[in-house]
Amino acid sequence: MAGRLCEFESHLGHKTESILLSALGFFVLITVFIKQRFLLIFMILNEHNKQEFPPMHTAEHLLNGEMARRYSCGRAFSAHLERKKSKLDYHLDNALTADEIKSLEDYINTIVKEDVKVSEEFISHEEAMRRFDMSRLPEDASQTLRVIKIGDYDQCLCAGLHVEHTGEIGEFRITSNRFQDGVQRLVFKLTLPED
Repeated sequence: MAGRLCEFESHLGHKTESILLSALGFFVLITVFIKQRFLLIFMILNEHNKQEFPPMHTAEHLLNGEMARRYSCGRAFSAHLERKKSKLDYHLDNALTADEIKSLEDYINTIVKEDVKVSEEFISHEEAMRRFDMSRLPEDASQTLRVIKIGDYDQCLCAGLHVEHTGEIGEFRITSNRFQDGVQRLVFKLTLPED
């Protein structure tokens, strides 16, 4: 996994100090330089062995969040994400109608057009227990967990790759769906924006 390097500023009293955050793999090192001294804070996160396609993975977060809100079905219990198309499975009592599927597409495409910032935060295991459903978290999960936030639309514990803004997702389309034995499958594709 390629590292990412970004700089941001921290306002400490009347002084503005530069903080350099470097995420290489799944080990995060934060160095804070204050008055020619430095403080090292190590956060060790669980290894993540998938290499999701960031636009597709971020679209999956948006769809999962909205499905959970609208239908109280939780996030997908089964997911298969690929660059060309992806599928998510949900436990529902009834099949989604064509109008409901179109409404989901429109909702996600609206967020894409808003070009919402995608951010991350790191929280303690204890805080995560207060904020999130922890039932799918591995037993050996680290004490520091990563949260992916898509504006005010979705937040979820996640170790995967994401876009920086929703505009990078492109057009979202649910290309097919199937309902069988209480399972609603949604297959979706993206038409990426041209560079």
